[in-house]
Amino acid sequence: MKVSVINQGSNRLLLQPSVLEVLSGEGDSTVLKRSERCLWVEPESDELSLEPNSRGDFSFRVQPPPASPTGGYRFALAFIPKQEKPGGIAFTGGLAVLLELEVLPPPPAPGGPIFPYVLLATCSALVLATAILVIWRIKRRAKGTVG
Repeated sequence: MKVSVINQGSNRLLLQPSVLEVLSGEGDSTVLKRSERCLWVEPESDELSLEPNSRGDFSFRVQPPPASPTGGYRFALAFIPKQEKPGGIAFTGGLAVLLELEVLPPPPAPGGPIFPYVLLATCSALVLATAILVIWRIKRRAKGTVG
């Protein structure tokens, strides 16, 4: 999945991607939290550098584990300004994109649903073979009594 970020400012931006799960808090509040599910969404790299008035595409790989519970999940794909020089204090904000993910139930096993069709085909073949045998015997008896 790709996210496009545009630097509309006049300074170079160095952004650090982060993934947070969006949870419902008390009342109508929303809580952003790091959780184990955040590992389902993996950023392509540790930073995104944008020159002034430029646009950059950033990719995330979304892959829930095979045994994940079905249902809807929400994540915030956040881009937080990264300090190039440690020790300084930055008062700039970041941005986030909301990702809604739905985990569907796994598809049925490959051998499971074919059984009724095999049973139906076998029964149909037996009925057809029995009908042919009955018709053949009737015709044979009819030939034997006429001739």
